[in-house]
Amino acid sequence: MDTIAVLLVFLTIVGVVLALLLGGTSRHAGGISVPRGLKLFAFRNVIVPDERGTTEIDAVFVGNTGVFVIESKEYNAWIFGAEGDERWTARYIDGSTHQFQNPLRQNFRHVMALVARLRLPKDRFHSLVVFSGDCELKTPTPANVLVGSCENYVRRMDGIRLTDIEVSKACEVLRALESGSSKAALEKHVGHLHARFSNTTTCPKCGGALVERRSTKPTSDGRPFLGCRAFPRCTYTRRIDAT
Repeated sequence: MDTIAVLLVFLTIVGVVLALLLGGTSRHAGGISVPRGLKLFAFRNVIVPDERGTTEIDAVFVGNTGVFVIESKEYNAWIFGAEGDERWTARYIDGSTHQFQNPLRQNFRHVMALVARLRLPKDRFHSLVVFSGDCELKTPTPANVLVGSCENYVRRMDGIRLTDIEVSKACEVLRALESGSSKAALEKHVGHLHARFSNTTTCPKCGGALVERRSTKPTSDGRPFLGCRAFPRCTYTRRIDAT
């Protein structure tokens, strides 16, 4: 083997060793070189204004692979709910149940609020629902509904969706929102929620008018209830005696 060939082999070996020591080779997309170990910026309990008032986001991770919007739920129960269901159910060990809003729909509002605030296309965002506690998903759910930690899911995400400049700008906006999410801001947000869901004239989901209705189903008790005038597009209902 001549000297040049030996030198090329040596340089190749050195390159491989350096790549391993530095955490792997780089991937390129759109002229951007992104290291294998992606750096993520985390923001928590962020209150974001939107067209319906304010909404609180449990956590947001930002990196070159996009903006990860996370809705967290803690239940010590079995969880039942399909992607298209309006409400999901938690069933506890004593047999009691609790219904809650479909967290995928809940997080959709969070995503759209950030789309408007960060001025980024919707395909730059990832919606994640993360359950914690001693719980188990008992019905098939999408891959973005997790139990435990979402860290591995986020770090395994491929594809470059945000440039370094876009990441920096998004973080700047989120830092300002996070710093403004004070105790007073949270109390104001909770007050808005109570006002929305106790209102007897305006639908808290879509802002449409609430009207009195009666069910025609044979199994109905015949009691009147409040329903959104936008039905079937909006299916919000509430018992009148619960207002």
